[in-house]
Formats: sequence, structure tokens, C-alpha cells
Amino acid sequence: MRFTIATLLAFAATGVYSAATNIDLFTDSSCGNYETTVQTDESDGSCQQLPGILSVRSTSVRAGCSVTVYGDSSCSVGAFEAGLGACLQDPSGWFSYSVDC
Repeated sequence: MRFTIATLLAFAATGVYSAATNIDLFTDSSCGNYETTVQTDESDGSCQQLPGILSVRSTSVRAGCSVTVYGDSSCSVGAFEAGLGACLQDPSGWFSYSVDC
């Protein structure tokens, strides 16, 4: 199947196609030592776990949404919005995140 730009734009406009949110995780505090990427379609603000990673970077965020990372596992302490492309560091670690739309 071949898609044109017009077809892809039409899918995006009707909501048939929606991009996932991707968050890169790093084991150092400067987004230099890449560990893995978390990809999620969650957008209801539910709390998702992270493995105590030292830095994060949002590489794509679903339109109309924002990513928040937290310094605890219950999404209640040390909330910071992970803006697209920004590296967020926490020497104590990031332990959870949510995607809010």
C-alpha cells in the first residue's frame, strides 16, 4: 500500500492515525548514556513506572499532550514537565511518569 502526503494528513486530521509518546531513558545525568526508549499510547494521566533512571528526554509527544516525570514511584513527588527534546536530570533518579492530554 502506498500513501501520499495528502492521505497521511487526512488520517491525522480525522484521528485515525495518532503518534505515540516516546521517552528516551539514560543511565547518566546528562542524557549521554542511552539505556532504552519507553513508547506509550497511554494519555489518561495514569502513573507509569520507571527504573530509577538518572535522565530522560521526550523525543515525541502526542499532539495536545504533555509528559511529566516524578522522583517517586507513585507520581506524587518532584514533578517536572519533560518538554520535547529537553534533557531532565535527577541525581536521585526518575521513578515514574504520566502522559496527560
